[in-house]
Amino acid sequence: MARALVTGATGFVGRTLARALVRDGWAVTAVTRSSSATEQLVSAGIRCVEADQPSALYAIVADTEPDAVFHLAAAQARRHTSADVDTLVEANITVGTHLLQSLVGRDVPVVCAMSYFQYRDGAPATHSLYAATKQAFSSIATYYREREGLDVREVVLYDNYGPSDTRDKLVVALIRAAHTGAAVRTGPLDQPLNLLHVDDVANGLIAAASPDEPQLATVRAPELATVGDVVDAVQRASGGRLIHEIDPARTASYLAAEAGDWPAPRGWSPRWTLEEGIRAVYDADARGITRSATEPDPSPKAH
Repeated sequence: MARALVTGATGFVGRTLARALVRDGWAVTAVTRSSSATEQLVSAGIRCVEADQPSALYAIVADTEPDAVFHLAAAQARRHTSADVDTLVEANITVGTHLLQSLVGRDVPVVCAMSYFQYRDGAPATHSLYAATKQAFSSIATYYREREGLDVREVVLYDNYGPSDTRDKLVVALIRAAHTGAAVRTGPLDQPLNLLHVDDVANGLIAAASPDEPQLATVRAPELATVGDVVDAVQRASGGRLIHEIDPARTASYLAAEAGDWPAPRGWSPRWTLEEGIRAVYDADARGITRSATEPDPSPKAH
């Protein structure tokens, strides 16, 4: 059985990735913090190992002897404050650097999740401290690839959605509003988005670990959508229940359309259309809301 090591497995994408790896027959070890909720991972057959200090990664790698590594651990702050600086630097730079150092001398693919926020027209563009720290780690990854011989693959991710998502995201806000009857406000309807169902993101990351994949790739939808497309999809899924308003103070961001162009992993393509994905998430969320209003759900919840 092939062995996978996953960081960031308690996050939305990381949790889905870890489960997808188990589904595909991998033995999965997740690197977690002692403060993280890991019950869902354990119940899915995933081994969880605590690493509150980045130095713990050396022993974890030696014990696991992974055949592939997926590095998704990260911290994000839309508008950082001084209190966020240490967290961003440790999560986005320090942890990954120790991970790569622990893998020196091992012939394994290391798939690192990057963000489209790091780029404009294919070149580094540090739009935020989050993007700057991610880009700093990209430079470190280049060092380990070129000087230490590590097989590091960087995969640029865009926005994603899926069931049991509790993040502060557009799809979550729209679907919850449609269920509750509350009005929801968004920015301009023509703002471009690149949205993938989280299952497609996970499958793309797994494909990126296949032999001879490029050093820089992307996992994204083949076509851009807009905020208006997502609003319309939620309206159709909900039977017109969504009360939507436009916030005139908000301006459009075009980062999703301007980041760059990279190859996708070979043999991978999205399985979910936006329309199908939104409807499936809406229906799944409706079942969760109905259940919570009547009796406790015995199945594990995603956080």
